[in-house]
Amino acid sequence: MPGVAPDAQKALREDRGRGRKQAMLAAARALVPDSFYHGTSVDAALAIQSRGFKTSLSGTGSGTTLLGPGVYCTTSLEKAMGYAKHRQWGGVVLQLHCDLGRCKKLTVDDPLMTSWQEHGYDSAWAPQVRRPGSAVLQHCARGIF
Repeated sequence: MPGVAPDAQKALREDRGRGRKQAMLAAARALVPDSFYHGTSVDAALAIQSRGFKTSLSGTGSGTTLLGPGVYCTTSLEKAMGYAKHRQWGGVVLQLHCDLGRCKKLTVDDPLMTSWQEHGYDSAWAPQVRRPGSAVLQHCARGIF
């Protein structure tokens, strides 16, 4: 910038960089979902309503805990309905609003697949992880409900 002292130019560049970084962080936060669905049985839904989620029951409805113990939820209503419809009387889909906290994005064969909780994460997101015969499992959270 002609006519502007080098120190002032540097300060302006750093200020613009901070502005871009803050804008990028705000945009990233806007992309993080806070609304999820959990498909379950009528009895389990009533128990959740009265006593809250029990992570010790992880996988009892689906037969697996691919991401370890926690509350399994998805941003896909259709996926949650799939878990609910295999229940007696059609089941229930709960809509959850939560903050995922420190979320671990898992990859296929991730070494933290079932131990992410032991490494300070509050939740895990597995966008590419599949189990045989299933759609993508999206989120698993602990202690945030």
